[in-house]
Amino acid sequence: MKAWRGESVYDWLSRGVLVSVLEIWFERMGVGHLLFGLLRYGVRDKVFISPEWSSSAEELARMIERLTGLSVARAQRSVQFAGPVQEGQALVYSQERGLLEISAAFAESCPTSPTWCQTKDFRRILGAYFITFNRHAVAFVSGVAASLEGRAGVKAICHVAFPVVGRFTASQMNKRASPDFRVRALPALSGMIECLRFLPGHPRHWLRLLAGHRNETCAVDPRARENGIILEQASWPSINSHPDGGHLYWEPTSGLAPAQVVLYCDRSDAVADEPLRRKVADKGWGWIDGASILAHLTDPKRAIAEAFGRASGLLPRRPDVVGWMHWVLAVSNGVAFRAYGDLMRRHNVAAIHHYADFGPEAVTLRLAANQANAIVVWGLWSVLPFLIARHFWASADLIPAWGPYDRDYFPAAGTNFKAIVEVGPVGSDSVAVGDAARADTLRARLSPTTRFVIAGFDTSHHPLAYNSEDHVLRFIEAAVDMVERHEDWALIIKPKKSQPGRYGAALGRRLDALVDQGRCLITEPKEKVGVVGLAADLVIGYPINTAAVLASLRGRPLVQLDLTGLVHCPLRESGIAAGLVHTTVESFCQAVERVAAGDSSIGDVGVWRSWIDGFCDGMGPARAGKLIGDYMRLRAEHGHDKALDLAVERYAEAEGESRVRRPNAATGGLWDVEWKHYRQTAVERH
Repeated sequence: MKAWRGESVYDWLSRGVLVSVLEIWFERMGVGHLLFGLLRYGVRDKVFISPEWSSSAEELARMIERLTGLSVARAQRSVQFAGPVQEGQALVYSQERGLLEISAAFAESCPTSPTWCQTKDFRRILGAYFITFNRHAVAFVSGVAASLEGRAGVKAICHVAFPVVGRFTASQMNKRASPDFRVRALPALSGMIECLRFLPGHPRHWLRLLAGHRNETCAVDPRARENGIILEQASWPSINSHPDGGHLYWEPTSGLAPAQVVLYCDRSDAVADEPLRRKVADKGWGWIDGASILAHLTDPKRAIAEAFGRASGLLPRRPDVVGWMHWVLAVSNGVAFRAYGDLMRRHNVAAIHHYADFGPEAVTLRLAANQANAIVVWGLWSVLPFLIARHFWASADLIPAWGPYDRDYFPAAGTNFKAIVEVGPVGSDSVAVGDAARADTLRARLSPTTRFVIAGFDTSHHPLAYNSEDHVLRFIEAAVDMVERHEDWALIIKPKKSQPGRYGAALGRRLDALVDQGRCLITEPKEKVGVVGLAADLVIGYPINTAAVLASLRGRPLVQLDLTGLVHCPLRESGIAAGLVHTTVESFCQAVERVAAGDSSIGDVGVWRSWIDGFCDGMGPARAGKLIGDYMRLRAEHGHDKALDLAVERYAEAEGESRVRRPNAATGGLWDVEWKHYRQTAVERH
């Protein structure tokens, strides 16, 4: 058979020249990868493919061709996992199901648990750990496998350096794969390091601990400590947007002394440096430096020895990487469990408001909190109920929900909680007195000839995530096309993230031209969603966009474009029927044109409002603040569990029992399908 040179091997396949071809995939093609592939598989009927080729690997391929006269068939091809849609359904659903199944297999292969927690809790930690590390690698493999569909005669072997337990993951994926697709695990340095990570945190903190340097830096008022404090995970957006929004939405109406609010600085983007300390002091709050979790240990040597002892039952009796990782994670999380507990007891922590980080640490944090007479308050609202949330949103005591949509979702998805309380929208888009004036200021920056303003909300994208770059750009391009056609239209874009050139060179030039004409405005990502919505006549979003839904709740019509096929979103079918969601660019543009022409039958968000916003009065932060404050005051007398029960009972008496969900409550209506699917998956696993 003739070697491929220049022309695409898939052109040959389409002409029937090749009977079969084997694709050899690597995440990144370096010299070592190419040499390994050539020595292992040869070149005949083989195509070496990777999203990223190093220049040295490309030069090696050319050199081999010059020296041997053979052609090295190769291609650089990205895996746009989010882009393809199969039978109208996003591929991400099948990828996430596979990831959940493999993570469950990893967790459930652990026969027991360390003595500091129950088996079900430790399995949550293991599952969340697996997903945290292997999510993108599994998505890459799933994307490669999906690319084979409909291409007869093509087989593939995908080589991936899984960050942890690579052989186990490859074996699990091969069990679920078609005969034409195989997965091979490559050695990963991260996996080797993880096998020795017996302590939590950064290795530099381990060295400081071993050298005897241990000091927890903090500023906590002694009187506040006596009354009990609430830890708030520190972030600059929350600090800067207080009191009008952000994740400190609950503080103004809680009735707590400012000193009882203590920011816990454990994120790299909100370190306890001098600017943050000054800002916190101006607010009257306290702070604790959480950069090193080990600094919280009262007796480090005893805590570490105790963690090894409590995990001794998991030490494998024979060589077994998976069993070894179970043991390592039992030790490291045992140390973290003790460190969190020491911190909470030292400062009399009554509650932790945790929102930004998910994964195994969140489960360990809650276990430590409950043992230390504290609760975890957590809440995050998203219109898209991805299956992956079952592990990332796995553990909290109190969840302030916006409305029936998320109030009922968390039980359906198997979230471990004590109470879910419907309070109304809270968080970054709380209603503030100055919102209308700010919206007027935004609109005034546009051309005075503007008649119709569109507020566009895009989303983040990644080849291995939910949304593809191509789809996001098609959404923005559709909006630009319409604005260019109508001289009295303007566009305000609130991007998900601020990135230079995020819309590409060609589309970027068109946007710049509109900006120069006063017909386009791109806000900072930190601008409030509601303010942008109030400044416009119509809200558009991609895909079924959380921010766009929130903006429309301020009284603006809504039109969304879903090219991805997010069929598991309960809002999708009703949205399509009401003209809120469109699955083609053409119908999306037609809907926008109709709204601009005065058609009020398009874009009415009323069909969703009662699901999303349980009260429709903008008082969500006030209700949540009072609930949290009541718990804090009751906890001193009754302890955390009883105090939470009493606070929730008071809330139910004031707002209605239907506003509260407790564990094992029946879930129906909107989430029937999700609940049945979750229960079916749980039964199949056991």
